Amino acid sequence: SEDFRNWLAERFFAVEKKPASSHAIDAALRVLKAKAKKGKTLDVHVRLAGDAGAVYLDLGDRDWRAVKVTADGWRVVKTPRVRFWRPPGMLPLPVPERAPACGLRALKRFVNVADEESFILAVAWLVGALNPRGPYPILQVEGEQGSGKSTTCRILCELIDPREVGLRRPPHDDRDLFIAARNSWVIGLDNLSGLPDWLSDTLCALATGAGFAKRALYTNINEVYLRGRRPIIVNGIDAIGRKGDFRDRCVRLVLPRLDAAIVDEATLYQHFETARPALLGALLDAVSAALRNWPTTTLTRTPRMADFARWVT
Repeated sequence: SEDFRNWLAERFFAVEKKPASSHAIDAALRVLKAKAKKGKTLDVHVRLAGDAGAVYLDLGDRDWRAVKVTADGWRVVKTPRVRFWRPPGMLPLPVPERAPACGLRALKRFVNVADEESFILAVAWLVGALNPRGPYPILQVEGEQGSGKSTTCRILCELIDPREVGLRRPPHDDRDLFIAARNSWVIGLDNLSGLPDWLSDTLCALATGAGFAKRALYTNINEVYLRGRRPIIVNGIDAIGRKGDFRDRCVRLVLPRLDAAIVDEATLYQHFETARPALLGALLDAVSAALRNWPTTTLTRTPRMADFARWVT
C-alpha cells in the first residue's frame, strides 16, 4: 500500500539520513513480499470478525482496540485474537458505553420509521449486520421526498461502520461493487431509481456470499479474486428492487414524510454523536444475547435468510 511505502521511506531516512531511491524501495518491497510468502498465512478482516464463539468489532482507533463480544457480555480488548486491516476512508467507532434502561429504544429519536414494527425491522437489520457469519438481508428504505431516507440510512451505517463516504452512488459494474465490499463492512447505496438486473443480481449474491474473478493486470493467464458477504442498505423514492430473488432478501421500510418542524440535521447529528456510545453498547448487548441464545433458539417457520431470522430472534 502507499502507506507502507511511505513508512518504509521514512524508516530509511531515519537510519541513513538521506532519501531512498524508487529502485531501493521497490527492491526492498520485493524482498519483503518473498519473505512474507514463506511465512504463516493469516486471515484478515474489515471491521467485524468471528472467532470461537466470540464476535470482534474493530473500533478503528489508533491503538487498534476492538470489542470482544461473547455470550457473557462484551469488553474492549487491546489485542484481539483476530487480525484486522484498515482500508482508506474507514473512520473510528466510539468506545461503547453500558446502555441505560431504554437501550436501543433511544435510536427512535434518530430514524424516521413509521411504526413499532418498522423500528423492530431496522434494529433487526443492525443486529443481523453484526453476525460475522451472515447471511445479511438487504435493507430497502423507501419514502417520498422529505422523508429523511438518506439521513436514516446514514445513521444506521455510522452506528456500526462509519466511513468517509458511508452512502455512495451505485457502481458501474460488478468489479466496483466487490472492491467496495473489500474496503468496507456495510455497503450503502444512496438515492436509487430502480435497479438494473445485473446490480440486483450482484447485490443478492453479495448478501449471501459470492466471489468475483478478473484477469490480473499485465498478465495473460493470472486472475485476481475478490470475495465478500456484506450487509447492504439501499434507498430511493419508489420501489427499488422488483425481481423476486431481490425481494426475498429484503427488509423493507417505507418512511413517512417528516414534519416541517423537525430538528435540523446539524442538531440531529450533534445529539446522535452524544448518544452513539450508549447506542453501540446496547447493540452489543443484543449481539451477546444472540450468541447466548443461538443454541436453544428454534423457528416455527423457516423463511428465506433463515440464519438471519434465527440470529435476530
